[in-house]
Amino acid sequence: MANGMMDKAAAKIAERRKLPPNVHILGLTMLFMGTGLLLFLAAMAYACGTAADLARYSLRSPQGLFLAHLLLPGFATMTAMGASFQLSQVILNVSLYSRALGFVHYAVYLAGLLLLFAGFLFDAGWIGPGGTMALLGSLLYAFNLVMTVLRKKAWNLFVFGVGLSLAALLANLSFGVAMGIGHFRRWPAEWMERLFEGHLWLGLGGWLAGLILVFSFKLLPMFYVSRKKWSRSSWAVVGAFHFGVWWHALIPWTGLERLAVLGDLAMLAAWGWFVIHNRDVRRLGSGKHPVGAVKAVYWLIPAIGLLFLARCLAEWAGCGSSRLEEALGIAIVLGWFAPTILAYLSKIFPFLWWALRFHTRWGKKPLMQLSDMLPEGRMTRELAGYLAGVAVLMAAHFAGVPAAAAGGQALSLFFAIVYLVELVRVFRH
Repeated sequence: MANGMMDKAAAKIAERRKLPPNVHILGLTMLFMGTGLLLFLAAMAYACGTAADLARYSLRSPQGLFLAHLLLPGFATMTAMGASFQLSQVILNVSLYSRALGFVHYAVYLAGLLLLFAGFLFDAGWIGPGGTMALLGSLLYAFNLVMTVLRKKAWNLFVFGVGLSLAALLANLSFGVAMGIGHFRRWPAEWMERLFEGHLWLGLGGWLAGLILVFSFKLLPMFYVSRKKWSRSSWAVVGAFHFGVWWHALIPWTGLERLAVLGDLAMLAAWGWFVIHNRDVRRLGSGKHPVGAVKAVYWLIPAIGLLFLARCLAEWAGCGSSRLEEALGIAIVLGWFAPTILAYLSKIFPFLWWALRFHTRWGKKPLMQLSDMLPEGRMTRELAGYLAGVAVLMAAHFAGVPAAAAGGQALSLFFAIVYLVELVRVFRH
């Protein structure tokens, strides 16, 4: 009997190894993405009750910090981790180094997040241990991806960009742990402010914006069925953008804050060239493939660039304010990160599920086409409704109008729920 059980287990392992890499780790990927989407809904619902107070006062309150961590290390990072496992396999044509390590990383990172959330809501003493566990989970994640790359021994734009983003993630979490230590050790206020500023730049810019940047170099040409691919100039775009982020994170420690403008110029130059690259992607596309909600991603890239330019001009003219910075933060997190992730998932979910359901029919024409699995036109309109709510929220927060902020948040929550219901219906096939 024991031998029979061992034979069955060995047969299952052999059968699993025969699966395509993206199907083999589908459970791990969906665990990360599903958790991320649940945290997104929790954040959006929580924000409905706090949007008015945050517009009346400031995002740098315990409520605002809790909400930010639900969205950034929670929703955005969880989803990005799951997506990067899949994309690394597709782009590098190699299997993930360790599926089991991915599950360990998930458990450790999620435990760290839960402690962080408890720290912001109940007892600040949990923030230090939570941040340390999140950092440990991220180290496991980085190790898994690095070993995957080393298995292929590849060097391309994807490896370059993801490597820089991983470095920013680990530095971001290290700055966060340092802030937790500094809070209890009563470090000078200027040290804490510098750590907080670096934490923001490395998390928002280096990790999430940098990751979306390098993913978009691959995904937008794929979805537009475009002949335009990344080129040598793409390396300069990614490098200049990360230089600007790290410059802003580290310059406060040098006493040379007047040179912060160099970071702005590097990031603006990188973003401008990225916009030009994407214009060529669209121009050289087939024009036949239904890109659906990805259209929003295309137009959000120049829109966010213009908002960042406006912020830079106000800063250079001495007209910057905390309200302007917070409104820009809302635009980046809820108006760019979230819709970009949601739009890309409208392509990633059908592909993953189609591969699982129909991988045994490769070589034969399957009954279900990818384009038939989701109502792309309707979902694009739903994403536009979500963005309209975010625009109202951002403007109301900047102007300090609590009622309008609450209304904008409620509108964006409504369309987010409708969009996610459409998204998960892909699994009915």
